[in-house]
Amino acid sequence: MSKIAESIIKKIGQPAIIEKLTKELSLSELNSFLLEVFRKVTLQINPPELQKNYEHNRFVSFSQYDPIAFREFEIILLKLAKERGFIPMELSPVSPLGSCSVIATADQNKIISAGRGTEVVADATNVLAMECSKIRKKTNFNNDKLQFCTIHKHIRAQHFGNKPGHTAHFKIFCAVTAGKDSGSFEFEKNSLFSHLDFYKKYLKEQLHINNMILRLKALNSNEDNRLFATVSDFIESNIKDFTYQKISAEQSAQQYYKRLQFKIYISVNNREFEIGDGGFVDWTQKLTGNKKERLLISGIGIEYLYKILSGVI
Repeated sequence: MSKIAESIIKKIGQPAIIEKLTKELSLSELNSFLLEVFRKVTLQINPPELQKNYEHNRFVSFSQYDPIAFREFEIILLKLAKERGFIPMELSPVSPLGSCSVIATADQNKIISAGRGTEVVADATNVLAMECSKIRKKTNFNNDKLQFCTIHKHIRAQHFGNKPGHTAHFKIFCAVTAGKDSGSFEFEKNSLFSHLDFYKKYLKEQLHINNMILRLKALNSNEDNRLFATVSDFIESNIKDFTYQKISAEQSAQQYYKRLQFKIYISVNNREFEIGDGGFVDWTQKLTGNKKERLLISGIGIEYLYKILSGVI
């Protein structure tokens, strides 16, 4: 429990209130209760206070770029993704409560929890994973692969300070490939190739960026990580133009990705920027209960990249 929550509980003199609200009420009942709380709170807010909140709340500030130019920048990426087999999706601004913390490792305090059993989307790949799981169950886990992508405005509660280019809300291009284990790491090799070859084509041929670094991280370095050895060698042999770096890390250091993670860096005006990230996760296994399911997720900070190329950062 946070110190702020402890202070509030002490202030209202109800030490068991959180236990009662979360364990004795259903999610539907809790939602109804919280809706009434927020209704009562808004009745006490006057227009000048609303304006003051607008001016000081970092979550509601405008994005600092030309929206027309940026939309054109987005469309180019989405069209290219579609050409490469990723089906573009338009997501809702909200997702089910727990979309990040239940299947991944994000603390719920980093998410903007909302009413009616929802939260503001903090990671679109989690939503795409749930859509993949829904379709995979409906098709009885057949041999077909699913490839979806989106560009979505994310919002996260953690504060990045005054780090250039980092804001509370930002757009990310996200891509996922879902399917089932086909043996000999064929799914892993082909899905990772699909993602990385697409990013290489976009960065090099569309944006004319030549200095690209691909860092492949082997997780579970003290174990026989055959997946990493097989897949990383395949990628290095079949995708050129990246400068490859291979490193090892303990799986216990992070629980987000499984066995392999990658990061993409670019060099612009002699400055190096991390713009992409991805790897294998077990989310569709958790969501469907099927251990044969496989999922690769990836993303690039499209808004961050746009700011880099525009000279804002």
